[in-house]
Amino acid sequence: MKSTKSRAGVILHPLLRATAAVAVLLSPTLAVRAAADQAAEKEGIKGIYDSLKKVELDPARSVKVDNLQIGHDLMDITLVSGRLFFAKPWKEGERPTAAVFVGVGRAKLTPVNKLELHQFKKAYNDKESLDEPFKHAFIRFDGDLYDQLKDKMEPERADDETVRLFEKRQKALEDFFFADADFQVIQKTLSSVPVAGPRLVEFEGEKEGWLSYFHVPEGDVFGAEENRLVRHLRIGRSDFSNFILSVWHDKECYARGGDLEKEDHDSIEINNYDADFTVLKEGLLLDAKVRIDLEPKVPEISTARFDFIRYYDFFGKQKEFKVRSVTLPDGSPLPYLHSEGGALLVQFDKPVKKGEQKSVVVSYTADFIRPNPSVGSFLGNNVPPRLDVLDAEATTFSLLNTFPWFPQYGFLKRYTFDWRIKVPKPYIASGSGVTEKRWEEGPYNCVHKVEKEKVALSSWLFGRYIEYTDPKDTVRPKIYVYGLPKQQRQLEGLYREARNVVNWYEQWANPFPYDELDIVQMGFFYGFGQAPPGLVQLTGEAYLSQPQIVDIAAANPRLQPTFVHAFVAHEIGHQWFGHVVSWSSSHDQWLSESYTEYMSGLYVGNLLGEKAFVEKLRQWKERAELVPDGGSIWLGQRNGKWYTDVTYNKGPYVLHMLRLDLQAQLGPEEGNKMFFTAMKAFLDRYRHQNATTNDFVQAVSQTTRKDYAPFFNQWFRDTGIPEIQFTYTVRQTEDGKYLVSMKTVQPDKENLKQLRLPVALYFGDKKIVKFMAVSQAENTMQIKVPTSPDKVIANTDDGVLARVKSEKG
Repeated sequence: MKSTKSRAGVILHPLLRATAAVAVLLSPTLAVRAAADQAAEKEGIKGIYDSLKKVELDPARSVKVDNLQIGHDLMDITLVSGRLFFAKPWKEGERPTAAVFVGVGRAKLTPVNKLELHQFKKAYNDKESLDEPFKHAFIRFDGDLYDQLKDKMEPERADDETVRLFEKRQKALEDFFFADADFQVIQKTLSSVPVAGPRLVEFEGEKEGWLSYFHVPEGDVFGAEENRLVRHLRIGRSDFSNFILSVWHDKECYARGGDLEKEDHDSIEINNYDADFTVLKEGLLLDAKVRIDLEPKVPEISTARFDFIRYYDFFGKQKEFKVRSVTLPDGSPLPYLHSEGGALLVQFDKPVKKGEQKSVVVSYTADFIRPNPSVGSFLGNNVPPRLDVLDAEATTFSLLNTFPWFPQYGFLKRYTFDWRIKVPKPYIASGSGVTEKRWEEGPYNCVHKVEKEKVALSSWLFGRYIEYTDPKDTVRPKIYVYGLPKQQRQLEGLYREARNVVNWYEQWANPFPYDELDIVQMGFFYGFGQAPPGLVQLTGEAYLSQPQIVDIAAANPRLQPTFVHAFVAHEIGHQWFGHVVSWSSSHDQWLSESYTEYMSGLYVGNLLGEKAFVEKLRQWKERAELVPDGGSIWLGQRNGKWYTDVTYNKGPYVLHMLRLDLQAQLGPEEGNKMFFTAMKAFLDRYRHQNATTNDFVQAVSQTTRKDYAPFFNQWFRDTGIPEIQFTYTVRQTEDGKYLVSMKTVQPDKENLKQLRLPVALYFGDKKIVKFMAVSQAENTMQIKVPTSPDKVIANTDDGVLARVKSEKG
């Protein structure tokens, strides 16, 4: 997502912009009221924000420092010698919240654990720790640093170079982290309840340029960790794998123990969204009026911060979200700020106490409807201003549903909704929720969608669709399939496939979570699907006839002619893994993606035969082995460009190893049952919750009565794919039978993996499979068999994720 700063980053409702001069022309009473309004505005979010933007260095506040520690926890940042120049406070009587340092400093960090050390070395020139001298630092703080030094203040004016440095870092902060840092200061200032604020220290290293250390008590979107060290992204050079150098929890959190990914720092809970969405025929714009019903989870709040995308970019052209108003339900305006970084800060008319219900109405126009043209690429800057011009080029449209396209709070927080959606004829809309009714209203086709179960990531899309359902099929959920007219012959087949997948999941998991499931066509050659609650959006290729799919697959070696089976099974699987249970942080996203990918593979094997599943295993292994260090599933998006291969290939393969381990202990049939029993226990226990990897480990361990924490630590949190040297000998024994002696060696003794290696012994057209426990650098096992085996193959059918070299000794 690209953001430029050429547009105003702050919007205030016009009713709050009245001037005293205009009021004087109306009446003296109004002049007094306007003056009072202006005074209140200066104390509110707009006034604080404007004052923060105008902050400059204060010639009366400077201090000479020696060996001053300004880091936190493991992050050692020492101002060895030099001078701190503090900024002016945003108003008289408040404390400064920014400063710049000039002198000699040093930053040190040793990563907290083995995995963080591994990532740090990859991202930071193969170094095992940070030890970086610096001459300049920029600091945003909570006021505590000023309190610590205020008695030592002395007047000294910063030179021009230092002033420019301060102004440049302020601008860089806004460009890199947008305006959200100021929002945190505003919320703390207006809060009547003590809130621990964040700290940011940026220092200019001699080799790597500016690095940024954050301490955020409540964690952030990248994870629950309170501490992170990052570098600034550089176009063409950086991605998420080296953007974040290291993350860690506070020492006190590790000492306290427990599941550190589950700590709840939310200040509000959203109960319901009531919305009217209209796609305007002019300009392809979304006109929206959304009422947010919420309540505090803390003793009292004066503001609420929502995630709400401001800009999106199609091929270098920004698409803007224009907030028209933020009000109470009775229409009374509320002050708000909408940052270019995608944060909407709303100030309430009065403090809201815990247990009290509050509603906010946000009205906006969004230029963010994404056309799905039949040629399969974004129209970008060439989107015509009227839908009737688009008719010949694009026939389906979706929302930017992977972004907060309506104001949302927190990470995957759940809510109910009641939506009325209007789209220009001849288009029809479909999406999450139960279809209460459809009707026509002048030039619009309308639909009423309601979801009474709390959900997250809801969405809808529209197009020139044909609807198919089977009126004789009365089984829950009610399934509708929407496709374009040219693909209507395939709608019934997709309907049957969807019903088969739902039945298959319900056999192993629990009942489908919603009353309705809509299967809807997107544009062609997108190559992906999406699965909001009660909705599955499929790339157009899934709607083609089998001969057409065969033609496409002939030109794409990675696309199988039977891909639709796995594709539909994966996306429908998200209704369980993704919605029945969601993930707590980026560390746990594999619970959604890896699990649905593995289950889709099992579905294909059940549908097409065991060979189809074995082929899926081969593909997963082949792609997982592309990752240079084997990747850590736990790292999620921090795997950067290898995220897909780690999450969608290594993840499902390791789940297969879990199933294989249970089969090795209990036998194929009982082990298989135990795998699905543990899965169901997890889904039942954390239904409608955001779960962590530890939650899953506990569910598996308690169900199987075996501690699976070591398994997950080495295969999910750790990196690496082991290399195993397998040798065997066969000799006849005195009783006429044959003894097969096997040995495994793992050359990398620093990164040993424990696994059960499947070994197949072939006797003519028959084979027996034995599992060899690999738990140390070297392992042996012997088997006595009646006749000499024709051959012995280790890791048969790619049973474990390992590079196995076999030879007869």
